[in-house]
Amino acid sequence: MREERNVNTSKQLLSEVRRQLFFHLEGIPLTFVISELIRKGFFSYAAHTPKFDFHEARNFLQANKAYLKIALRLLCSLGWFYKSGTWEHPQFGLTEQGRRALELLPAYRNAAAALPAVLNMEATLSGENKAALETYQKLIQLSELNWRIDFTDQQKGPEPAERTIHQLKGLLAGPSMVFLARKNLLPTTHKPLVSNQSLQEAGLSQAGISALKSLFEQLDWLVSTSEGLKASEKGQMAFDRAFAYGVTVSYLPMFSMMSDLLFGDPLVLWKVPKGQPEIHVDRAMNVWGSGGAHTTYFKKIDEIVIDIFNQPIEQQPAGIADMGCGDGQLLIHLYNLIKNKTSRGSQLDQYPLHVVGIDFNEAALNSTKENLEKAGLPFKTTHGDIGNPDELSKNLKQQFDLELGDFLNVRSFLDHNRIYNAPKQKPNHGLESTSCFAFRGKALNNENVIQSLLEHFTKWVPHVKKHGLLVLELHGLDPLLVEANPGKTAMIAYEGTHGFSDQYILELPIFLETARLAGLQAIPEFQNQFPRSELACISINLFR
Repeated sequence: MREERNVNTSKQLLSEVRRQLFFHLEGIPLTFVISELIRKGFFSYAAHTPKFDFHEARNFLQANKAYLKIALRLLCSLGWFYKSGTWEHPQFGLTEQGRRALELLPAYRNAAAALPAVLNMEATLSGENKAALETYQKLIQLSELNWRIDFTDQQKGPEPAERTIHQLKGLLAGPSMVFLARKNLLPTTHKPLVSNQSLQEAGLSQAGISALKSLFEQLDWLVSTSEGLKASEKGQMAFDRAFAYGVTVSYLPMFSMMSDLLFGDPLVLWKVPKGQPEIHVDRAMNVWGSGGAHTTYFKKIDEIVIDIFNQPIEQQPAGIADMGCGDGQLLIHLYNLIKNKTSRGSQLDQYPLHVVGIDFNEAALNSTKENLEKAGLPFKTTHGDIGNPDELSKNLKQQFDLELGDFLNVRSFLDHNRIYNAPKQKPNHGLESTSCFAFRGKALNNENVIQSLLEHFTKWVPHVKKHGLLVLELHGLDPLLVEANPGKTAMIAYEGTHGFSDQYILELPIFLETARLAGLQAIPEFQNQFPRSELACISINLFR
């Protein structure tokens, strides 16, 4: 009986940690969006205008149309605003929850001061940047006071104040967790205590260590000891999921430019000299966070790949072609999976397994080459654009005498991140999305975004007829659905990171129907979605 109680307690605690995590993540984009809107007087305007037209508000604020619309969509998902009309010609107004939230605005402005500290946690926690460390310490003290948010009027209820407190703590906790996790400095299940000495040896100052202790104690993640950081049960659950903060935190450079995105130069992210690295995202951190977060999904991909390479040999693909190969880790994993767990693995001498890494980024291709060579795999790499499979097919034939159509084509979280191509045909699909999209500072019509995806899929149809297209993809959700399920999805964080960086996450039903209209049919027995509910924002599909 006691064991059953312990299991139930652990499940309840895990549910609490996940809820906290989702609030932490959404606080990162929201803090900087809300802070900039405060600065321009938007909330005063909204408070005195019961229902306002988007275009009038945009003129009042002198804002960039595309990104202001994305910002307001985030506030609708948060439950502060309602929308009427279409997303092409919307009207907005404060909800009752939004009116209560007006008293919380100073807390967001205060928290936004954390930016210099959280952009470079190593310089902050080491004390190299003294001003940043002082800011970090002051905000942790403010966080301990719940950002001076007044709970005395019980008629106002815990929402949205409780949620705001979680969000702003997340702005401090997220970057701290990512820094410590990437340095292997977090407590683990097998080593729940991290000594002060190990933190000091890693370059953290005593002041930085004390600040971290204070923050993690606020979150109930630590049991204070004289020896160092010791995880509580709740804390260990959080530390085990540190990678989940990685992708959102990696976009902090972009959020530092929110003023320009909303009210200044909308092209600020893209004015990068040719050959220079992107400035809006820490790509190494992004890849680290993605890799950790995707473990669950890759297990499902494994099941599909094993099934395919256990078929009669004449029905099997020549190999795996990974579009957007990144650092090559997925190719290494799939090769070893096929080698060790399928019938093909025992026939590699007679039927070699071809492995092809494809990427648009030369640095990624170099990383893939290095890792595949270390792993001792037979492989090929080539430059390729996901938006131009015909050219890719031609290059493979010319360079290696390989046919793209002979491969199982795989890709993960790439279709939504392709460069937007304006559709060549007038939309006639009859599909409607609740999302907002931009490309290089210009607002896009949703019908055109869907049509662009349809034409994109159509280009791939001739190349995947024989062995299929295995896709792991991210999806959007209706703001009304997000609003109705606080703490149950990371969608506000996803919409914030992807919306302002010109990415195109469409709702799962629209994504599947667009693929079908293009001639790609999802194989039902291989379909997976996460979570298995109306809140599904990640899917795995084998299209043929």
